[in-house]
Formats: sequence, C-alpha cells, structure tokens
Amino acid sequence: MHELKAVQQILDDVIHIEPRPSKVKVRLGRMKADPRVFRQMFMEFAASLGMYGMELEVESVPVLAKCACGFYGSVPVMEHAHFVRCPDCNKVADVIQGDELEIVE
Repeated sequence: MHELKAVQQILDDVIHIEPRPSKVKVRLGRMKADPRVFRQMFMEFAASLGMYGMELEVESVPVLAKCACGFYGSVPVMEHAHFVRCPDCNKVADVIQGDELEIVE
C-alpha cells in the first residue's frame, strides 16, 4: 500500500501544475515504494485521470542508515517496512536517506 499512497501524493501535486506537464521526474526512496510498482500504478492512475501519454522518470534512492554501534551504510529494505535494522548489531537504525518522495521536474 505504500505505492498507492505515494502515487496519490504525486498525482495530487501534478494535477495542480499548469500547464500540465508532459513529463514528471520523481525522486523515490526505497522506504516509500518499489520503483517498478510505483511506475506501473502511476501510469494507470494518470491515464484514469485523463493524463494520457505523460512520461514518468523515477530516480530510485537507496536506503542509507546510521546506527549507534558505528555502522553507516546501505541497508536492504524489507517490503513495506517503516524502519531498518543495523546489519551489524540488529538494532533499529536511523534512516539517513531513502525516505524521499518528491517531484524534481
């Protein structure tokens, strides 16, 4: 369901842009949604709103985390996770990047 919420948020913003863009570039953190599923859902919902032929470019942002144990780096994300665990000590780590959802152009 992360993808649906992310798509709705971006389309809500795109609908209010005048003139309507023919291309949208989105920075999408892996904590927010799977880029492949996001793209598919976006295109379907955009078409249902009459935005046929809109191009979508998705910049997928990997998750970087920092932990109190000293770990800093890329971490895998479980589907629909709201947090990440440190691969070194297994404690919940701070997400430094990977939670973005924004229109870049």
